[in-house]
Amino acid sequence: MNRKDVITTETNLLLQALHRELPTLVYSVAVTAQGITLTTGVDQLRPLVIYLRDSAHLQFKTLVDIAVVDHLEQGGSCRFALTYHLLSPRYNRRISLQLFCSETTVLPSLTLP
Repeated sequence: MNRKDVITTETNLLLQALHRELPTLVYSVAVTAQGITLTTGVDQLRPLVIYLRDSAHLQFKTLVDIAVVDHLEQGGSCRFALTYHLLSPRYNRRISLQLFCSETTVLPSLTLP
């Protein structure tokens, strides 16, 4: 089995677990060469991050980066695309969480106990 097959198998297992355990927290999943991106909502962000952090088979405990793209031409409720990049040091995996919001949206704190 080559490295590409291992990555594909790990990715498939991760996606199956997320789909099974988080059907109401994840709106869509995209798998690219850069990794997995889960699209979620503002109200679902904190519970999703807590799950990804506390789940024994995931352990995404490090917030690596937050990126924001301003889609000025769109305006309204989807003007900003926020992407949170998480790392699981134990399993050496990365995952991105993306959500869309307006300039007046209050985002939940990800400072977790």
